[in-house]
Amino acid sequence: MENIRIQCKVTPTYSKNPPNLKIYIGDQSIFNGPVLSPMDINYKFQTEFDTAHELRFKLYDKIAEDTLIDSDGNIVEDTLVTIDDIKFEGAKLEHGFTSNLKNCYYEHDSNSHGKLERHLCLGTLGCNGDMVITFTSPIYIWLLENH
Repeated sequence: MENIRIQCKVTPTYSKNPPNLKIYIGDQSIFNGPVLSPMDINYKFQTEFDTAHELRFKLYDKIAEDTLIDSDGNIVEDTLVTIDDIKFEGAKLEHGFTSNLKNCYYEHDSNSHGKLERHLCLGTLGCNGDMVITFTSPIYIWLLENH
């Protein structure tokens, strides 16, 4: 058995409706609700060795009125969530890791304006969808092989 500690900072941006976010590993919910202000997420769980997991950040219930676009097509106001300082056992995942589609992706359909596609993880969720980080235990070996 292995204990794995996951940490990150979640920061909302909004003018009217706060973003709704669900964070979970498998079927274990870590957080579910509106993100009203910046918050630190700290979660520890126990797992068997040699098991695969998905850490998911799901932005949901964003509506068209949450994004204000000017006459030139520029976004003036928006509702989104930024995920920063993702750490496994204190080891921070760098941007080069999260921009690797093999280990981390952001899957969305542009709020129903396109087909469901996987995109690079840049740390910001602006469309309803899932940012997914796949990892295995033991976590230290996974970090050495993928970080």
